[in-house]
Amino acid sequence: MKAVGLAMMLALAGMPLSPAPAKDSGKAAAADGKGEARKDTKDKLICRSEPVTGSRTQVKRTCMTQAQWDDLAERTRNGLRQFDQQSGKSS
Repeated sequence: MKAVGLAMMLALAGMPLSPAPAKDSGKAAAADGKGEARKDTKDKLICRSEPVTGSRTQVKRTCMTQAQWDDLAERTRNGLRQFDQQSGKSS
């Protein structure tokens, strides 16, 4: 029963954050200074492919910025920590 709850927590942890729309790739990053170049790499989309549950061949591709991936990871850790505390476990 706890495995089902854990699976649901993991699934719900990523739901509020929707993938970012793709940026215009034809726009060249003309960096006049280093600050502009850093901003472009910070806003760059990172795409990850995840297998679709119940399928051996389908994958779901999700694209987000590094900041969004970091936020998702942090929210997932917090959700798991909260789930452990509610179930009586402590880390």
